[in-house]
Amino acid sequence: MATIEERVETLEKVVAKLIESITHLTEEMRKDREESRRFREEMRKDREESRRFREEMYKDREAMREEMRKDREESRRFREEMQRTVAELRKTVVDMRRQWGEVVNRMGTLVEDIVAPNLPRIAKQYFGCTDIEFFAVRVRRRHSVDKSKSREFDVIVVCDNNTVLLNETKTTPRVQYIDAFADFIQRGEFFEYFPEYRGKKLVPIFSSLYMGEDIVNYLTKKRIYAMAMGGETMDLLNANQIK
Repeated sequence: MATIEERVETLEKVVAKLIESITHLTEEMRKDREESRRFREEMRKDREESRRFREEMYKDREAMREEMRKDREESRRFREEMQRTVAELRKTVVDMRRQWGEVVNRMGTLVEDIVAPNLPRIAKQYFGCTDIEFFAVRVRRRHSVDKSKSREFDVIVVCDNNTVLLNETKTTPRVQYIDAFADFIQRGEFFEYFPEYRGKKLVPIFSSLYMGEDIVNYLTKKRIYAMAMGGETMDLLNANQIK
């Protein structure tokens, strides 16, 4: 069985390849837009030259107006076609990210191979952690009072500055998952499972491979940090909105 390090290395290569593909696709979209702009400019020049030619050659104003109307209609159809093409390319990028999330989910390694390795860095970069006192993935813990209750925690990071990072990971982020996580935090239940951390600052982080802007905004409203793929690795998407 492959070690976590081997799976991390393999998936990082796959993620790097995916990022390379997305970057290439984005560059192609930029080139298409630039080509479209040049094409429109050429069309504008052609229409201007055609207009002057028709004014010189045709004395019939009705005929000239009809030709101009056809030019405008052709230009409108071209713009609509380009808008559809750009929309389809954007949808392709989103679909690729979602499909990658589904693949990782089927492998059952999203937490271990993608999310967990980034959290110590996040703790140091955003929350002033200089030393990690405790770091665990998929921790199952019994309730400190009601021993019939137990719960699994995706990732827990305890820092030397009295800060605890609690991560909840979902392949497909949904509002009901966020609400359940927010309720758990607000009720203070975490410290009922980990009474030894009472008095420390609890930092809730909700992670997924990809998040839409609406999900990020909803997490911000709930005072929960959103972590997803950034440019090359996972990063907090709303760190500046939560103080």
